[in-house]
Formats: sequence, C-alpha cells, structure tokens
Amino acid sequence: MKLQAIADFLIKNYKLSLAVLFLILVAGLTINLGLMPFDSDEPTRVMVAIEMLLSGNYWVPTINGEFYYNKPPLFNWYIILSWKLWGVMNEFSSRFPTIISTFGYTISIYWISKKFFPKKYALLNALMFLTCGRIIFYDTFLALIDITFSWVLYLMFMVIFIFYQKKAWYKLFISAYVLCAIAFLMKGLPSIVFIGTALVVIFGLDKNIKGFFSLPHVLGGLLFLAIVGGYYGIYNQYNDLETVFTTLFTETSKRTVVRFGIWTTLLHLLSFPFEMVYHFLPWSLFIFTVWSKKIRSALWDNPYIKYCIVTFVLAVIPYWTSPEVFPRYLHMLSPLIFSVFTYAIFIAERDNEKWINGFKVGFKYLALIATVGLVVVPYIELFQVDYLYLKVLIVMLFSAATVVVLFKSQEYNLIAFAATLIVLRLGFSWFILPSRHKTADIVQLKEHDIEIGKKYVGKPLKMSSIGGVGHFTSFYITRERKDYLPVLKKSEINQNAFIIVPMSSNVLSNDNLIVHDTITIVWEHKKKLIVSHRE
Repeated sequence: MKLQAIADFLIKNYKLSLAVLFLILVAGLTINLGLMPFDSDEPTRVMVAIEMLLSGNYWVPTINGEFYYNKPPLFNWYIILSWKLWGVMNEFSSRFPTIISTFGYTISIYWISKKFFPKKYALLNALMFLTCGRIIFYDTFLALIDITFSWVLYLMFMVIFIFYQKKAWYKLFISAYVLCAIAFLMKGLPSIVFIGTALVVIFGLDKNIKGFFSLPHVLGGLLFLAIVGGYYGIYNQYNDLETVFTTLFTETSKRTVVRFGIWTTLLHLLSFPFEMVYHFLPWSLFIFTVWSKKIRSALWDNPYIKYCIVTFVLAVIPYWTSPEVFPRYLHMLSPLIFSVFTYAIFIAERDNEKWINGFKVGFKYLALIATVGLVVVPYIELFQVDYLYLKVLIVMLFSAATVVVLFKSQEYNLIAFAATLIVLRLGFSWFILPSRHKTADIVQLKEHDIEIGKKYVGKPLKMSSIGGVGHFTSFYITRERKDYLPVLKKSEINQNAFIIVPMSSNVLSNDNLIVHDTITIVWEHKKKLIVSHRE
C-alpha cells in the first residue's frame, strides 16, 4: 500500500484514528504511573491526605500531627477519593487524580476552543496543551496540585469571557466566583489574583466601569465569601485562624525580590522567558510568529485573542518577577498563549504564509528522527524490560503512522506531530520510567522506610524536635503503621518510646540509649537513628 493511501485512510477515518490515539494516550499516561516513589511536593500532599483519613477530620490539614497551614484541603480530598476508588494508598492511586484532571482539562480546552476556532484548530489547541513537554513528559506522572488547580482557573478565565460576550452578568460573576472559591480551597490567595486580573482585563478592554461595579459583582463576591468563609468557619472550631491567614499571605509573597535579592531577581527576569520556552516546547516555538506585523494585527483584532493576550501578560508578571518559580505554576496560562499561537497558525494557513511551512518541515523531520531512533532502544542496557522487542515494534509502528500523515498531509501536519508526541509518551512510560526506577537511590530508601514502618506497627514511635524525617519517610512509615508519626513533647522525653533522633557522637556514646535502626533521609541524605531509653 502506498504511503499516500495510508495517510488518506487515517484522515478519512479520523474518528477511528482519534479513538486509537486516545487508547494510546490512556496507556501512555497510566503504564508505570505508580512505579517511581513520590517526588517533589508529592509527599506533602499525601501526608496531609493520610492524616485526614487517620483522624477522620477532613477540615483541618495536619502533618505529623501538627497543623499544616500552607494549603487548604480540597486537593487532598481529591487524593482521598482516588484512594477509596482504588482501595489502596500508593503512588498510582495518588497520581490518578492528575490523569483525570489532565483529560478533563484537555477536553475543556477543545470544547471551549470550538466556540472560537474551526474544529481542526480547536483540536490542535487542546493538543498543544496536552503534548507540550512539561505536561506530556513530566507533570502528568506526579501527584501535584497544579494541573487540577490550573484547570479550574482556566475554566474561570473562559466563563468570564464567554458570559461577558453574552452580557449574562449574573452567570458571569456567580460562575467565576464559584470557580475562584474552588481554586482558593486548593491553593489559597493566587486564585483571587487571577480572578481580579481577568475581570479587570475584560471590563477594562471594554471600558465598562459600570458593569464592573455592579450588583451581580457584589453577589458573586458574597457567594465566594460564603463558600470560603463557610469552610474557615468550620476550621475555626478546631484551630485559630490567625496563623492560617498569615501563612497564606506568606506563601503568596515569599518568592519575591525581598527574599532573594536584586541580583538573583535580575537574573531571573532575563532567564525566565527562555526557560518557559524550553519547558513548553515544541509549541512555544510559535512565539516567533508574533514577529509578523500582519499576524500581530490579526491577533489584536480578534476580541477573544486580545483577551487571552492581555490576561496572559498581566497574570504572568508575578511569576516573571519572582525568582523561585516552577513551570507547573503556569499551567492555567499556557492555554491562553497556545490559543494565540493557534489563531496565528489559522491565519497563516488561511493566507498561505510561507513561514508556517518551515515549522511543518521541521516537525516532520523531528518525528522521523525520533521514530527511526527507536531502533537503538534494545541496545541500551537500562531499557531492558519484558517483551522489549514487541514494545519497541508497537511504538515504532504507531509512530510511523503519524509520520506518514506528517509527510503526506499539509493540512493535518501539526495534529499528526502532536500524535507523534502522544505515541512517544507510551515509549517513555515503557522504557524511561523503568530505567529511572533501576537507578534511583530513592527506591531503596522507600523500601527501607516501608520496612521500618512494618517493624514499628503498634509501637510508640515518635520524632525528637530536631529529628524530623521529612514528608517522604513520614508517609511510608505512617502508611505501614496506620498511625501518626508525631513530634515528641518535652513532657514525654523519659517515657518508654522509640524516638527518631539525628545521628551524632553524643547519641552513640550515650549509655542510657539503645540504638535500634538507622533511617536515611531523602534529599538531605542525612542519617537518623531510632533509639529508646534503657529501662
């Protein structure tokens, strides 16, 4: 069969092609999802969740029995729901909410984009988000709050624009503030900054001061206060609110020039755009399209695109000026800028602009190189997995199908490249994740922590005030013991308990203490001892 016939078949039967691609995506996002131990901020999220389950108190976040103030509890409820669904508390069930949110977010982008673009470009816009490097090859296999939080904020941005266009003021403010309240109960004050930015942009662009200061806005704000205030009213029954709000403000402001100094901030100001382009490759390369005066004019003449541009620019400023920023913090903004790129591509293809062909040529050869490069996988020792040749063959065949469309269809070239990236994620999950598992020291530390947890089931195990073990170790020990790992109070020092303390000569030479076990702390790689007092 000729290659053109294959491409024509895949395009003509696009629903079947998309269904197969969806199954590949599901496999790619879930295979080996729970293989690696928790990383980054994952241990913090799961520690709060497991202590909620142990205490039966879902309103007050705690870690090691102490109040945890940095985040409200909504995302932890999401994790707990997943645990109950799967019947187990492990890495897979903890990360599963991220996968559900990723699918929900992508579908939302497509559904909303259809209101502003032809279906093909709406699909491309959604696939840009899904297949940018930061999503497809990183954040989708972590139990972090950011994709879920960003999904809610993206919906908030969109309902503000859509209902503004319809002059449906009550729907605008009520839906926006409900979404803002949901986002607040995940991550706190940033949601208020985002809704303020979006409302100022939409009413400011239209110079509609009267609509901004209106009864519907007041009602929306009151509904927000009722939802958030209702939660904190319940919280206040268990703990004072002063520290809660002080910490929320601190969390929002701690990554500023005040903390890091002028030179670090200036370096960040210069490096930030390049870092973000890198993390959101390949689609971030379309930033160069704005160099065309014709494209810039077309973008600014479209009300929706103008809203996306101005909202993005204003909302990104706090991150651009804050030295300690992770790319995952920008997931609520990436669909805004991808919408700009999508419209630029639409204009370029409509008007037969030559520059778009340069992107298409580059993408199809990148996909070809990646597909052919898969032949070396069986010869790399780290990639040795069960049924290796069969898995390589499957990935190569599906990737080759996308390459055929890339070379034989100008119209669906970019969508086919996104499909290539989805297929490559399947290969990533089959080959890269197991190789990381083989070489990561953290795997052995996790296994040792689990053994420690099992050994001290039903025993009074506690941490000294200077013997903290971190959220990673705390989770695995807590899960196995099904009990808190609390901090030892001064009044309990001489009681019969097993105590985690730092390794030191004073401890080792103390005849009153018996050393039972050693724990190595993740990230710090410092050792702690489990000791008890001699009777």
